Amino acid sequence: MTRVLVVEDSPTQAEEVRLILESAGCHVETAGDGAAGLDRLARPPAFDLVISDIVMPGLSGYDVCSRVKSNATTKGIPVLLLTSLTDPIDVIRALEAGADSFLSKPSAPEHLIARVNRLLENRRLRATARTTSGVDILFGGKRFTISSDKQQILDLLVSTFEDAVRKNHEVIAARDALAEKHEALLRVERQKEELTALLVHDLKGPAAGIMMAAQSRIKSPNLADIERELWGQVYAAAEVINRMVLNLLDIARSEDGVFAPRRADVDVVKLVGDVQQLMMPLAQSKGQHVSADVKPGLPTLRADGELVRRVLQNLLDNAIRHSQPGTSVRIEADASNGSATFRVRDQGPGIPTDLRDRIFDKYVQIARTRGTEDSFGKGLGLAFCRIAVEAHGGRISIEDNQPKGSVFVVQIPLGR
Repeated sequence: MTRVLVVEDSPTQAEEVRLILESAGCHVETAGDGAAGLDRLARPPAFDLVISDIVMPGLSGYDVCSRVKSNATTKGIPVLLLTSLTDPIDVIRALEAGADSFLSKPSAPEHLIARVNRLLENRRLRATARTTSGVDILFGGKRFTISSDKQQILDLLVSTFEDAVRKNHEVIAARDALAEKHEALLRVERQKEELTALLVHDLKGPAAGIMMAAQSRIKSPNLADIERELWGQVYAAAEVINRMVLNLLDIARSEDGVFAPRRADVDVVKLVGDVQQLMMPLAQSKGQHVSADVKPGLPTLRADGELVRRVLQNLLDNAIRHSQPGTSVRIEADASNGSATFRVRDQGPGIPTDLRDRIFDKYVQIARTRGTEDSFGKGLGLAFCRIAVEAHGGRISIEDNQPKGSVFVVQIPLGR
């Protein structure tokens, strides 16, 4: 029966190697460090093979191997080093120590058994003549003396190459598996996009119809005030749905690279007034108020008025939904340094500094605050805002409001 000594400071890994070799019919003993391994080799009965980890406290695997090969009694015992092979110098140091073979870890049981069998067979066939004087080589700016015979060198290099080939096959297999998973994700993404397109198509028409019906009822001269208020809330809810649909469409166009503003002259005063009027029903339904402050004499803005209007509506929507009843949200507009600047102020809980960039990514939300509607945003409105603003060559950012809350700042070049 083949006798194997395993020198390994990890009890778990030593036990794993022992079980693998015993399943192949070997008698296995273990040593917890290099000194214990050398002590066991000095006592009979002799071993046919030594397997040693390289990185261990005290004596390393190289030290163990060097001492085995420099001892007249044990120098004929093949030494198999277990290593991660992370540096080419591992091979040089193994040759210098007189090692017979490498094996990368972790390694499959069949690879370990095959390597052990080959070492034992090569030991039987190995010629008795050995290099005694050694050969000096330089590697990495250091000098090494190689005293291994030709068969040892060949075994070590072949084992190193085998490990490299095996790892390459593992990398290829992992790459192929990753490619399959990537293709599966792409299929799911395509299905999601198709479903989104169907939902958007099916929602857009009904939402527009509800808005038209509500607007018609609101204009009715015989409508009671309470009914007019209720129909205003219906219109506001339908407008939110319609805006979400348009946001989805524009985000999809942006991802497809076909999103572009249709620029025209925009009256900033009228734009802010329209947005204030559109968002007032939603604010009133929450017990809030929308105020506006527009700097007199603002120049005309060259932009896509529809996109800018929806940006401001989305920002006001967020401000209203995440502020307490009885508070006021404010929209401001001025111009300086060749840009129109819009600010939407709220008195809500504010946005943590570390989330102020991420909140403009798709589907990113902030946890709900007590007394507000739900988590901050649907994960699409603010994503649309950044896309639309940046398509105009502008920027959107968040500042602290005083004494509390947030200020969303939109800057768009005047385009003149």
